[in-house]
Amino acid sequence: MEPRLLIDAAQHAREAGGVTISTTHHAAGSALASHYHEREYFCVVVAGRFEERAGGTAHRCAANTIVFHPPGDVHADVFAAPTRCLNIELPPELGLARGELADGFCRRDQRRALGLTALGRRIQRELRRADAGSGLALQGLVFELAAAWIRIDASGRRPAWLDQAARIVRAEYATGVDCRDIAARLGVHPVRLSREFRRAHHMTMTELAIQLRVDHAAHLLRTTTRTLAAIALDAGFADQSHLARWFLRRMGTTCARYRAGDR
Repeated sequence: MEPRLLIDAAQHAREAGGVTISTTHHAAGSALASHYHEREYFCVVVAGRFEERAGGTAHRCAANTIVFHPPGDVHADVFAAPTRCLNIELPPELGLARGELADGFCRRDQRRALGLTALGRRIQRELRRADAGSGLALQGLVFELAAAWIRIDASGRRPAWLDQAARIVRAEYATGVDCRDIAARLGVHPVRLSREFRRAHHMTMTELAIQLRVDHAAHLLRTTTRTLAAIALDAGFADQSHLARWFLRRMGTTCARYRAGDR
């Protein structure tokens, strides 16, 4: 069995200080036969879903899932829908699966955590940039992703109210997010809620709500012909200009260009 090189199948790829970052697209109904990779890497499922088969078991990987593979991990993939992946190969000399952090990196694992997803989004946005500092930024973000991964693994069980806070934000992002109100509903001091939420998810509740609004607007831009003003209100923005500012900041392009197919 030959190792599969992610960069060979990539639509976009970039090297930064020993880190290789690439994006791959997979058609619905396609499959990858059993294979392995020579380097340890993260796969961020940006959109779509697939099933990964290894060791006689199958693991479903949906959008916003992050999968880690140690070197030599044999697996096969079957794609149930059009799927986009962000692949992050770590430097060979890093050897996380062999060093003192081996407990968190010696086996295949997958997670869905807001903090990890946010870092994946930031890496994806930085990949589009070509300025002098983007290479350094990419290296830093990749190592931050690895650190967040091991911290989640070592942190043990989180308080139930922390996950409940995230569910509330996801359910109510379009109508406004008030930390004090959510804290009162959960019976937690607002300062503690704010601190622990940021520590766990690497963003505030307000930042998560804004990202969810932008994501909702992006979906409507691609799937409907509604006006920008109507989309802005539906997604929870004050008006069209409010949407335009945040969309450009978060997506790196304008609403019009995104609707026309510019990512």
